Amino acid sequence: MEGLIQRIKKAEKDADELIKKAKKEAEKIIKEAEDKREKIFEQKEKQREEKMIEAVKKAKERAEASFKKLDKSIQEEEKKIEERFNKGIKRAKDMIIKELTS
Repeated sequence: MEGLIQRIKKAEKDADELIKKAKKEAEKIIKEAEDKREKIFEQKEKQREEKMIEAVKKAKERAEASFKKLDKSIQEEEKKIEERFNKGIKRAKDMIIKELTS
């Protein structure tokens, strides 16, 4: 009977140790999973930031191209206006000269 009680106590002690080891292993697995989840989250966050940076760069490039186009268009319009103005001045000069000489 005494041997049986000691075997039961030893079995309980072994079971407690197994439970402690299993708990420790479970905590380790949970910690690793949390670390992995955090790392994945950080990677995704970094990817989002990189995509945003790329989108901003592309938008800036498009805006610059649009600005250059608009600037060129404005310059062309200024040139046309200047040409018309110069033609008008020449016509006015010619008319004045014609009036003065006749």
